[in-house]
Amino acid sequence: MLRYQVLNKCFRNRYREYTIDDLVDECNKALRKIDKPDVSKRTIQNDINILEAD
Repeated sequence: MLRYQVLNKCFRNRYREYTIDDLVDECNKALRKIDKPDVSKRTIQNDINILEAD
């Protein structure tokens, strides 16, 4: 759920265009704050596909 919230926040930011690597970095920063393991680029790509489907 946290990853979706971070991705949503990034996509709503009209003043910055995020690359996939930027999105992975943003998600991993948020996950590190709550002591969770980092995620891969593939995981973020799958999350984006799910968000687009909804």
